[in-house]
Amino acid sequence: MSSVPVLAEESLGELISRIQDALRAGDEDALARRFARLAETCRGYTGLVRSVGVNPADVADVLQQMQLKMFVWLRANAYQRVENADGWVWTIAKRAALDHVRQRKGRLQDEELAKALEVSGVHAMRALHDAIHAERELAEMGARLHAYVQAYALAARAETPRGWEHVYAWYYLRVEGRLAHDVAALVGAERFVNGGRDAVWQWAGRGRNVVLALAARDPDLSRGAAMRAAALETG
Repeated sequence: MSSVPVLAEESLGELISRIQDALRAGDEDALARRFARLAETCRGYTGLVRSVGVNPADVADVLQQMQLKMFVWLRANAYQRVENADGWVWTIAKRAALDHVRQRKGRLQDEELAKALEVSGVHAMRALHDAIHAERELAEMGARLHAYVQAYALAARAETPRGWEHVYAWYYLRVEGRLAHDVAALVGAERFVNGGRDAVWQWAGRGRNVVLALAARDPDLSRGAAMRAAALETG
Protein backbone atom coordinates (compact mmCIF):
# COMPACT_ATOMS: atom_id res chain seq x y z
CA MET A 1 0.00 0.00 0.00
CA SER A 2 1.47 3.35 -0.99
CA SER A 3 0.57 6.97 -0.50
CA VAL A 4 -0.85 8.79 -3.51
CA PRO A 5 0.52 12.35 -3.54
CA VAL A 6 -1.82 15.33 -3.68
CA LEU A 7 0.57 18.26 -3.89
CA ALA A 8 4.12 18.49 -2.67
CA GLU A 9 3.01 20.80 0.14
CA GLU A 10 -0.25 19.03 1.00
CA SER A 11 -0.55 15.44 2.17
CA LEU A 12 -3.63 13.32 1.72
CA GLY A 13 -4.24 13.58 5.45
CA GLU A 14 -4.17 17.37 5.25
CA LEU A 15 -6.60 17.32 2.35
CA ILE A 16 -9.03 15.10 4.28
CA SER A 17 -8.71 17.41 7.28
CA ARG A 18 -9.49 20.45 5.12
CA ILE A 19 -12.54 18.71 3.70
CA GLN A 20 -13.75 18.22 7.26
CA ASP A 21 -13.00 21.87 8.03
CA ALA A 22 -15.18 22.92 5.08
CA LEU A 23 -17.96 20.57 6.17
CA ARG A 24 -17.93 21.95 9.71
CA ALA A 25 -17.97 25.52 8.40
CA GLY A 26 -20.69 24.79 5.84
CA ASP A 27 -18.45 26.29 3.13
CA GLU A 28 -19.70 24.66 -0.07
CA ASP A 29 -17.28 26.52 -2.33
CA ALA A 30 -14.27 25.33 -0.31
CA LEU A 31 -15.76 21.85 -0.23
CA ALA A 32 -16.11 21.85 -4.03
CA ARG A 33 -12.44 22.77 -4.41
CA ARG A 34 -11.33 20.10 -1.94
CA PHE A 35 -13.35 17.42 -3.70
CA ALA A 36 -12.04 18.52 -7.09
CA ARG A 37 -8.58 17.78 -5.71
CA LEU A 38 -9.73 14.57 -4.06
CA ALA A 39 -11.28 13.39 -7.33
CA GLU A 40 -7.91 13.80 -9.01
CA THR A 41 -6.24 11.96 -6.14
CA CYS A 42 -8.72 9.10 -6.51
CA ARG A 43 -7.54 8.55 -10.07
CA GLY A 44 -4.26 7.44 -8.56
CA TYR A 45 -6.05 4.33 -7.29
CA THR A 46 -6.92 3.16 -10.80
CA GLY A 47 -4.24 0.47 -10.60
CA LEU A 48 -5.62 -0.87 -7.31
CA VAL A 49 -9.17 -0.92 -8.70
CA ARG A 50 -8.03 -2.72 -11.85
CA SER A 51 -6.02 -5.25 -9.82
CA VAL A 52 -9.19 -6.36 -8.03
CA GLY A 53 -10.76 -7.31 -11.35
CA VAL A 54 -12.74 -4.24 -12.39
CA ASN A 55 -13.09 -3.89 -16.15
CA PRO A 56 -11.38 -0.81 -17.63
CA ALA A 57 -14.75 0.51 -18.81
CA ASP A 58 -16.07 0.42 -15.23
CA VAL A 59 -13.11 2.04 -13.44
CA ALA A 60 -14.56 5.57 -13.60
CA ASP A 61 -17.81 4.37 -12.01
CA VAL A 62 -15.92 2.66 -9.19
CA LEU A 63 -13.84 5.77 -8.53
CA GLN A 64 -17.05 7.80 -8.42
CA GLN A 65 -18.52 5.40 -5.88
CA MET A 66 -15.31 5.69 -3.91
CA GLN A 67 -15.72 9.47 -3.73
CA LEU A 68 -19.37 9.17 -2.73
CA LYS A 69 -18.50 6.75 0.09
CA MET A 70 -15.86 9.16 1.37
CA PHE A 71 -18.21 12.13 1.17
CA VAL A 72 -21.03 10.37 3.03
CA TRP A 73 -18.67 9.21 5.77
CA LEU A 74 -16.87 12.54 6.14
CA ARG A 75 -20.12 14.48 6.28
CA ALA A 76 -21.43 12.19 9.02
CA ASN A 77 -18.10 12.29 10.89
CA ALA A 78 -16.87 15.83 10.30
CA TYR A 79 -15.51 16.04 13.86
CA GLN A 80 -13.78 12.64 13.86
CA ARG A 81 -10.13 12.76 12.86
CA VAL A 82 -8.99 10.27 10.21
CA GLU A 83 -5.79 8.99 11.79
CA ASN A 84 -4.37 7.15 8.77
CA ALA A 85 -5.70 8.86 5.67
CA ASP A 86 -3.68 6.75 3.24
CA GLY A 87 -4.93 3.51 4.74
CA TRP A 88 -8.48 4.81 5.04
CA VAL A 89 -8.70 5.85 1.38
CA TRP A 90 -6.95 2.66 0.23
CA THR A 91 -9.50 0.58 2.13
CA ILE A 92 -12.44 2.49 0.66
CA ALA A 93 -11.01 2.10 -2.84
CA LYS A 94 -10.55 -1.64 -2.44
CA ARG A 95 -14.00 -2.15 -0.93
CA ALA A 96 -15.64 -0.13 -3.68
CA ALA A 97 -13.83 -2.24 -6.27
CA LEU A 98 -14.71 -5.53 -4.56
CA ASP A 99 -18.35 -4.51 -4.20
CA HIS A 100 -18.48 -3.72 -7.90
CA VAL A 101 -16.90 -7.03 -8.91
CA ARG A 102 -19.24 -9.02 -6.65
CA GLN A 103 -22.27 -7.22 -7.96
CA ARG A 104 -21.21 -7.80 -11.53
CA LYS A 105 -20.59 -11.49 -10.95
CA GLY A 106 -23.59 -11.96 -8.70
CA ARG A 107 -21.56 -13.94 -6.17
CA LEU A 108 -22.65 -12.69 -2.77
CA GLN A 109 -21.68 -15.15 -0.04
CA ASP A 110 -24.40 -16.40 2.28
CA GLU A 111 -23.17 -14.33 5.22
CA GLU A 112 -22.99 -11.21 3.06
CA LEU A 113 -26.51 -11.81 1.83
CA ALA A 114 -27.69 -12.28 5.42
CA LYS A 115 -26.02 -9.03 6.40
CA ALA A 116 -27.67 -7.25 3.49
CA LEU A 117 -31.05 -8.56 4.62
CA GLU A 118 -30.42 -7.40 8.18
CA VAL A 119 -29.95 -3.81 7.06
CA SER A 120 -33.02 -3.86 4.85
CA GLY A 121 -35.99 -1.61 5.43
CA VAL A 122 -35.32 1.69 7.17
CA HIS A 123 -31.52 1.30 7.22
CA ALA A 124 -31.32 0.42 3.54
CA MET A 125 -33.59 3.30 2.59
CA ARG A 126 -31.50 5.67 4.69
CA ALA A 127 -28.28 4.50 3.04
CA LEU A 128 -29.84 4.87 -0.41
CA HIS A 129 -31.10 8.35 0.44
CA ASP A 130 -27.66 9.39 1.72
CA ALA A 131 -25.96 8.14 -1.43
CA ILE A 132 -28.43 9.87 -3.77
CA HIS A 133 -28.21 13.11 -1.80
CA ALA A 134 -24.40 12.97 -1.75
CA GLU A 135 -24.21 12.40 -5.49
CA ARG A 136 -26.55 15.30 -6.19
CA GLU A 137 -24.76 17.60 -3.77
CA LEU A 138 -21.31 16.86 -5.18
CA ALA A 139 -22.58 17.34 -8.75
CA GLU A 140 -24.14 20.71 -7.91
CA MET A 141 -21.05 21.97 -6.10
CA GLY A 142 -18.78 20.80 -8.89
CA ALA A 143 -20.93 22.41 -11.56
CA ARG A 144 -20.88 25.73 -9.70
CA LEU A 145 -17.09 25.64 -9.36
CA HIS A 146 -16.65 24.83 -13.06
CA ALA A 147 -19.01 27.67 -13.98
CA TYR A 148 -16.93 30.08 -11.89
CA VAL A 149 -13.70 28.98 -13.54
CA GLN A 150 -15.18 29.15 -17.03
CA ALA A 151 -16.51 32.67 -16.42
CA TYR A 152 -13.09 33.84 -15.25
CA ALA A 153 -11.34 32.13 -18.15
CA LEU A 154 -13.65 33.92 -20.61
CA ALA A 155 -13.04 37.26 -18.90
CA ALA A 156 -9.29 36.63 -18.91
CA ARG A 157 -9.29 35.78 -22.62
CA ALA A 158 -10.93 39.13 -23.33
CA GLU A 159 -8.18 40.97 -21.45
CA THR A 160 -4.88 39.24 -22.18
CA PRO A 161 -3.32 36.86 -24.71
CA ARG A 162 -3.65 33.26 -23.54
CA GLY A 163 -5.79 34.44 -20.63
CA TRP A 164 -8.06 31.41 -21.00
CA GLU A 165 -5.08 29.04 -20.92
CA HIS A 166 -3.56 30.80 -17.92
CA VAL A 167 -6.71 30.49 -15.82
CA TYR A 168 -7.21 26.84 -16.71
CA ALA A 169 -3.54 26.03 -16.15
CA TRP A 170 -3.94 27.48 -12.65
CA TYR A 171 -7.14 25.56 -12.03
CA TYR A 172 -5.94 22.18 -13.30
CA LEU A 173 -2.48 22.41 -11.79
CA ARG A 174 -3.04 24.22 -8.51
CA VAL A 175 -6.67 23.60 -7.59
CA GLU A 176 -7.20 20.06 -8.91
CA GLY A 177 -3.56 19.07 -8.45
CA ARG A 178 -3.09 17.42 -11.84
CA LEU A 179 0.37 16.54 -13.14
CA ALA A 180 2.12 19.19 -15.24
CA HIS A 181 2.39 17.05 -18.38
CA ASP A 182 -1.36 16.30 -18.22
CA VAL A 183 -2.16 19.99 -17.81
CA ALA A 184 0.12 20.84 -20.75
CA ALA A 185 -1.95 18.57 -22.98
CA LEU A 186 -5.21 20.05 -21.69
CA VAL A 187 -4.23 23.68 -22.34
CA GLY A 188 -2.25 23.15 -25.53
CA ALA A 189 1.23 23.73 -24.13
CA GLU A 190 2.77 20.35 -24.93
CA ARG A 191 4.53 21.75 -27.99
CA PHE A 192 6.76 23.95 -25.85
CA VAL A 193 10.14 23.03 -24.33
CA ASN A 194 10.09 20.09 -21.91
CA GLY A 195 6.68 19.04 -23.14
CA GLY A 196 5.15 22.25 -21.83
CA ARG A 197 5.67 21.32 -18.18
CA ASP A 198 7.65 24.47 -17.44
CA ALA A 199 5.21 26.61 -19.41
CA VAL A 200 2.14 25.46 -17.49
CA TRP A 201 3.76 26.33 -14.17
CA GLN A 202 4.42 29.82 -15.48
CA TRP A 203 0.92 30.04 -16.90
CA ALA A 204 -0.57 28.86 -13.62
CA GLY A 205 1.20 31.66 -11.76
CA ARG A 206 -0.14 34.21 -14.23
CA GLY A 207 -3.56 32.63 -14.04
CA ARG A 208 -3.61 32.99 -10.27
CA ASN A 209 -2.79 36.69 -10.57
CA VAL A 210 -5.50 37.15 -13.19
CA VAL A 211 -8.04 35.40 -10.95
CA LEU A 212 -7.14 37.66 -8.01
CA ALA A 213 -7.54 40.76 -10.18
CA LEU A 214 -10.88 39.60 -11.59
CA ALA A 215 -12.18 38.58 -8.16
CA ALA A 216 -11.43 42.04 -6.77
CA ARG A 217 -13.90 43.61 -9.20
CA ASP A 218 -16.39 40.78 -9.65
CA PRO A 219 -19.96 42.13 -9.31
CA ASP A 220 -21.01 38.67 -8.14
CA LEU A 221 -19.72 38.94 -4.59
CA SER A 222 -20.18 35.27 -3.75
CA ARG A 223 -18.31 34.15 -6.84
CA GLY A 224 -15.60 36.74 -6.28
CA ALA A 225 -15.09 35.61 -2.69
CA ALA A 226 -14.90 31.95 -3.72
CA MET A 227 -12.39 32.58 -6.50
CA ARG A 228 -10.29 34.90 -4.35
CA ALA A 229 -10.15 32.22 -1.64
CA ALA A 230 -9.15 29.61 -4.24
CA ALA A 231 -6.36 31.84 -5.56
CA LEU A 232 -5.05 32.72 -2.11
CA GLU A 233 -4.88 29.12 -0.93
CA THR A 234 -2.88 28.15 -4.01
CA GLY A 235 -0.25 30.84 -3.55
